[in-house]
Amino acid sequence: MRPLLFIDFETQSEVNLKTHGSYRYVEGAFFQPACMAYSVNDSADIGVWVPGLNAFPLKLMQQCQLIAFNVEFEYNVLKSRWFKWEGLDFSWLTVDHFVDVQAVAAAFGFPTKLEKLAEALNVYHKKDAKGTRLINQLCVIKKGKVPTPKSQPAKFHELYEYCKQDIRTTRACYDMLIKKDLSAYERMVFNHMMEQNQIGLPIDIESVKVIRRVLENYVERCNDRLFDLTNGEISAGTQVQKITNYIQRKFPQIDSIAAPIIKDILDNGHLDSHCREILELRQQVSHSSTAKFQRLIDRVNSNNRIQGNLKYYGGHTGRFAGVGFQMHNLPRAKHENPDEVINHFKKLSINDLIQIYGNLSAAASKLIRPMVKAPKGKMLCVADYVSIENVLLHWAANDKQTIKDFENELDQYKTYAARRFSVHYDDVTSKQRTYAKPCILGLGFGGGAAALQRVATGYGIELSDRAAENDKRFYRETFPMIPELWYKVNDAMIKAVERETIIQLNTGTISLQFIKRGTYAFIILPSGRFLCYPAPQIQRDAQYDNKCLTYMGTGTDSYTKKWRRLGDQHRVVKGFVMPDMPIHGGRLVENIIQAMARDLLVNGTTLAKEYGYKVIGSVHDEVITEIDEQTATSSNLKKFCTVICNLPDWAKGVPLRAEGYIAKRYRKD
Repeated sequence: MRPLLFIDFETQSEVNLKTHGSYRYVEGAFFQPACMAYSVNDSADIGVWVPGLNAFPLKLMQQCQLIAFNVEFEYNVLKSRWFKWEGLDFSWLTVDHFVDVQAVAAAFGFPTKLEKLAEALNVYHKKDAKGTRLINQLCVIKKGKVPTPKSQPAKFHELYEYCKQDIRTTRACYDMLIKKDLSAYERMVFNHMMEQNQIGLPIDIESVKVIRRVLENYVERCNDRLFDLTNGEISAGTQVQKITNYIQRKFPQIDSIAAPIIKDILDNGHLDSHCREILELRQQVSHSSTAKFQRLIDRVNSNNRIQGNLKYYGGHTGRFAGVGFQMHNLPRAKHENPDEVINHFKKLSINDLIQIYGNLSAAASKLIRPMVKAPKGKMLCVADYVSIENVLLHWAANDKQTIKDFENELDQYKTYAARRFSVHYDDVTSKQRTYAKPCILGLGFGGGAAALQRVATGYGIELSDRAAENDKRFYRETFPMIPELWYKVNDAMIKAVERETIIQLNTGTISLQFIKRGTYAFIILPSGRFLCYPAPQIQRDAQYDNKCLTYMGTGTDSYTKKWRRLGDQHRVVKGFVMPDMPIHGGRLVENIIQAMARDLLVNGTTLAKEYGYKVIGSVHDEVITEIDEQTATSSNLKKFCTVICNLPDWAKGVPLRAEGYIAKRYRKD
């Protein structure tokens, strides 16, 4: 077994790492390593390599298994042109030479920031403002002036000690984890994600810059108009409090101008034309499209691609998350002919554009997706799994009738609406189908009437309490196997935690295991992968007085994102007892289904690669590849959809389908 070598870099660059990402960062003209701390196994001796002062430990690195926190950064540093200029050859280095402590921690449900992980594992970690100041003073290059150890020896000595402390913390966290590496299969998944990140998404940067300039001019015009309308009281649409105060003088009942509230006020409020125009201008100036186009400019590299778009284990269930450009959070609205609109933005005056499109921020937001554009000679081949989570939910519950409907490619919104409104499938109206959507999407994981009302609002449907309660009851009566699955999963988890044993659950289509080992609870998925729940406890649901799971995790609510007990029925917030949302069987089933969907996505991207498709990314349940123009045929698209739907043994029988398109520009079908 090779010895372990823990490494950590501190680096210098004029490029902002947080804004531009590590791939762009290492391309900086002034980029260079400031130091690398390293230590073998559990040795108390931590070495520090400093460029120009001592020899780089290349042979030692070649002999060891490398351990780092956030491998992608260390890997990009070692592969940077700086090392090539210095004659240090890292052509031999692959991702397989590393173990990523961040990735292993994420797989066990722990935080993915080193200081937060240390806190969760009760590991000493000295992270103070002094260290942050050192980074800002020595590592951020401003106006071409590069701090050096000769010019500031005392501060650089502190930087080296800071780097050594990160080695101690990383090693202590590594020692505390119950597994020291990902499984062989998950290492393959991690490596393939890294490969996608390294390839990157191709960007039409010329069009991005043109649209960004138009938006800047448009925002300036909007701000000038606000200034005129308010006699100079408001000079920018970003002055939220000033706008709120101004509107309140005429309409005291309006106490907020948050985006959803503005929309509701403009749709339903009784405003005079003066205040309406002010709110409309605020809405246009605050549109996220401006920031998205700037983000594209910030993140694009010298090869006109955005790299590093995916984060491994971006969520508890193992699903990938978006990084930087945030492909997972793009507007759904689109132009039917984006090339025509892009051409207009390039050639027409701003007055003509306003005449055609009105709100240019809204028009530009529909062009964000199409900025991902295949390079010359290439096309994008994209496919999306059809209703994968809903398909898996009914399959896992062994709902034979609904599975049969999926196999026959029936529209579930229509089959449900046909039952709900007692009409024939072919007679379901568009309105009835739309009504069915929130029921199918909002009630599958234990959601009640209130949850249904929230989902329905997103589809423009307002449900009374009574109507929502009736729809909840009808859903559960129509699909009784789904509530039954919630209760079985909840019961299995509670028994496993309370008895500290293994509970087997077989639904007829899937087999799950619930295990309590030490301070962890696990759900073993049909694929063999596990979901981990650290420090599990069983509490009484404050509302329904039944047993539910709580465990330690990272909160996502507005109060805190710190490491805390999730599902805690005794949670205290600002001195008040505020029970957390209970983790009942429905939420556990949601975890299981999302995890299964992730495993099928990973299976699909892996197969696509094996069949020769160049996978450049994934978004939710969608696979994005880049193909040669001469292979851009309907038969190739059909083949691609078939390939990614080839099922692993554990998923045999899932009526999985994928639909997609081949195009020059990315879009939402």
